[in-house]
Amino acid sequence: MNGNRTKKNMIILIAAILIMLCVSCGGDEPEIDTVPAVSNDLHEAGDEDGAFSIFDILSAADFGGRDFNVYIPPNDWSPVDVGFAAEEMTGERFNDEVYTRNRAVEQRYNFNFNMIYGPNPWSSYDDLRRVTASGDNIYDVFFTHIWSHIANFAAEGLVSDWNGLPYVDLTQPWWNQSAINAMKIADKTFYAAGSFQIQDVIVLVANMEMIANFGFESPYAIVSEGRWTLDKVSEMARAVSFDLNGDGVFDNNDRYGVEFGGLWQMTSLVYALGGQITELKDGVPELTLSNERMISIFERLAGFIHDDNKVYLFMGDTEATWNRAHIGVQSGQILFTQHNLLDCGILRNVEADYMILPLPKYDEAQRDYRSASWTGSLGVPRYIEGERAEMVGIVMEALAAEGREKVIPTYYDTVLSARYARNDESIEMIDVILDSVIYDLGMCYNDIGLPAIDFNAWIRNRTDYVSTIERTGDRMKAALENVYEKILEQYD
Repeated sequence: MNGNRTKKNMIILIAAILIMLCVSCGGDEPEIDTVPAVSNDLHEAGDEDGAFSIFDILSAADFGGRDFNVYIPPNDWSPVDVGFAAEEMTGERFNDEVYTRNRAVEQRYNFNFNMIYGPNPWSSYDDLRRVTASGDNIYDVFFTHIWSHIANFAAEGLVSDWNGLPYVDLTQPWWNQSAINAMKIADKTFYAAGSFQIQDVIVLVANMEMIANFGFESPYAIVSEGRWTLDKVSEMARAVSFDLNGDGVFDNNDRYGVEFGGLWQMTSLVYALGGQITELKDGVPELTLSNERMISIFERLAGFIHDDNKVYLFMGDTEATWNRAHIGVQSGQILFTQHNLLDCGILRNVEADYMILPLPKYDEAQRDYRSASWTGSLGVPRYIEGERAEMVGIVMEALAAEGREKVIPTYYDTVLSARYARNDESIEMIDVILDSVIYDLGMCYNDIGLPAIDFNAWIRNRTDYVSTIERTGDRMKAALENVYEKILEQYD
């Protein structure tokens, strides 16, 4: 694997040198709006160690020491700015790599990052409306949580199309292609995600000692061979679930195959199995809630969660426990527990050996593993134009590219610093998870009445999915069509 990467890097390096020679042959440095295109694999080019810097490709620019204002809604349980903001060096490797990356971009283009934190996780919409209406226009970019007014920003004409920004090349690997493709409407990309942030996804954490004791095949091999399916997880879970105290009641004193959260985590299972609320057809979003795949997913998940006493379903008591298991793999009572990847650091002190795995596929015919993103998306206010648009474009392209090269690998090392990460298979699992992050416009547009947030309750309560969609489908379709028409009006 490493030999193939080295060979690939050598080929890409030659391509990079040829590009730079062609540029230099032109004499003067390229103008600000004529930056040469960057090959999709160029992030791997560089010196003999594979080092690469976007600064070698993008033109130089000087923004006169002005502030670059980034609006961030604070969110302790699902932060939107992990990998983006670092106020100072702390001695913690990941934080310091983010800080170093940010300082390098600041110095290259002579500006200052200014992080502006809102009052709560849902504040982006109200605050952007306020500064736009007042003419203050202070934000250069803004984060918003994936479930926070995504539809309203566009329907009210508050955001810019990323495709119109100088320097930004959304085809590059440091931009999340799922986010760009899934949330594009009428050929406009209002929101982006990239390697300037770490994805917030749900994973499974497995107790390695229990896997060995029960003689199970290594989940590493199962995942790598594409056999990690809902049926496989159910089979293993059913084999270990047991009423330990023999009282005839399954509660937190017993052993389970799976421990899973009953809130937004349920929606992650829907997406892992190939579920989708909307699909884009010629730039127009259409509901897919009543197709055979979605109906089958809900039927199978109801059985998975509720049958055979194999799943311990927990509810978050407070915001601090929404993401965290109540029993956990360290107890010896749980084979697999769900976890928020951004919160896996709390497992470092766990005595039990464990591994991190992606959520399962629907079946082996499903091509890819899928991890639903709960990360914030980044928008650019519509009032950004002229030199400010040039600044936003070059800064964000540089942050994303440098993040992919430097920040993301450091995050791997940080997250994988516990004992489960002392082998190549563990790193491969994290690669599978983060390479499979998917977005769905329908989930992001939950605030207009689409049902992503309802999935959790429907599965938890074993609701009749078909009758529910039949009863509510027309209303949801009308809401989606209405917001689409408003967006067309705003950006005609």
